[in-house]
Amino acid sequence: MKAKNVQLHCAVIVCLISCCANLSADSTTSYSIEDIEALAEKNSVTLQTLRLESELTQINELSRFRDFFPTLSLSYRRNRTIAQRDFDTGSNSVQLSISQPIYDGGRSVLAHEIAQIDSVLHTEKMRETKEQLRLQVRQNYFEILQAEQNVSILNESLKQYERFREISEVEYRNGNIAMLEILEIRNQLHQRKMELLAEKANYQARLASFKLMLRLPEETTLILKKLDFRAAGTEQLTIDSESMVARALERRPDIRKARLDLYRAHREFKITEYHFLPTVSLTGNYGKSGNDWPPQSAEWGVGINVTMNIFGNTVSTDYRYLNSAQETSRGYSSGANATIYDKPGYEEPHLRNQIELLRAKDKLKEIEQAIRNELSALNHEYNRRRVSLRLLDSSTAIKEQRFKVSERLYRDGDLSLDEFNKQEIQLQQARLSLVQERFAYALFIYRMELSLGLKIGELGELPIREAEDNDIWRPATKLPENENLLPIPELMEENI
Repeated sequence: MKAKNVQLHCAVIVCLISCCANLSADSTTSYSIEDIEALAEKNSVTLQTLRLESELTQINELSRFRDFFPTLSLSYRRNRTIAQRDFDTGSNSVQLSISQPIYDGGRSVLAHEIAQIDSVLHTEKMRETKEQLRLQVRQNYFEILQAEQNVSILNESLKQYERFREISEVEYRNGNIAMLEILEIRNQLHQRKMELLAEKANYQARLASFKLMLRLPEETTLILKKLDFRAAGTEQLTIDSESMVARALERRPDIRKARLDLYRAHREFKITEYHFLPTVSLTGNYGKSGNDWPPQSAEWGVGINVTMNIFGNTVSTDYRYLNSAQETSRGYSSGANATIYDKPGYEEPHLRNQIELLRAKDKLKEIEQAIRNELSALNHEYNRRRVSLRLLDSSTAIKEQRFKVSERLYRDGDLSLDEFNKQEIQLQQARLSLVQERFAYALFIYRMELSLGLKIGELGELPIREAEDNDIWRPATKLPENENLLPIPELMEENI
């Protein structure tokens, strides 16, 4: 018995260790940007709603397709007459009727095309929403990584100032600097600690907001893989070519939607333009009747029905041929019906559709011209941002080198404390600006791809990879050790 208890306790301990190991492994799992995009798409309420709306458009398309097929109806009637001074009488009748439209001026075909257009429009909306969601995810992802790199920069600045404080206190004890300088250094040190704490709080706030966007529980551990943007701005794209403009005019969601809207407006215009054309249907019936159940006397008939609108009046006429199964009787019937001025506003739908058609045509022309203007400006903006990022990278590398020189000059007593603090602050701001500009440049490339009608990342020209070290916030420019000058990034005057 005791041996069994020992075995049971050992099994429980092993299970606990295994669970703890799994939890530990899960807590250290880091998510790539693709993983986060898949998670956002899965939990997006907007996309879930669009999927349900997609089912509605398919149902509507099926309903319009149903209009091409005949309409069947089955009816049953039972009559009983109770006579006070005679025998009671009764009858039973079962009838199957069919009606098949054969002509309606093309309205059913146009209505079915409109339903198909609605399905395509919804597909375009789904595609655009997915890409906008990906852009939003990447923007939030980058904001978290930027805050994380800002924390690293401020932490590096704090460590530098800690070393500087230690050196300064030694100099003070040796009588080389005054007490006021030590107090100023300590004050600057506390200020940097406050900046670091504020940036850490900003990082946690952005992380919590990102979890809320992804519909993740608050207690979820979310670790994002770091990305290295140091090579950003080294690529060279040409986006003002005619092929790029043609691709944008073909693939951008707004222009595709404008064309579909125009096509839809034209179809609706055609439906109301030929409102006066008649609807012609073939009809038929087969049934049995008789005094007893089941009825035994069979009968059938065929006919044609015509309905049309004439200046707000509804006119219908029909012609039928009737025959019994035993050929004991046959007959013809015809009739007409007119509802006087039951549609006084019959011209209103056509006028409204004409207005919508004119607006759709004008909107398409406006969007086409706006895209051409946007792409022309986009080329200049791309070159300006790319060169600006490279110049900022070089400038930050120079400031880092100058700060090392300034640190040595201050220790030798050849540089004042105020000048040293000024250069240290300039270096910190340059590093923060460089990180911000890198992420802004990446987002600009993504928006540029959407402007060209491409999916995010389809250009494949943005050199971003997973980080292999923690110094990804440093400049990529390597200053020469000799006296050779660095190459200056080319900035053509027409690209400014």
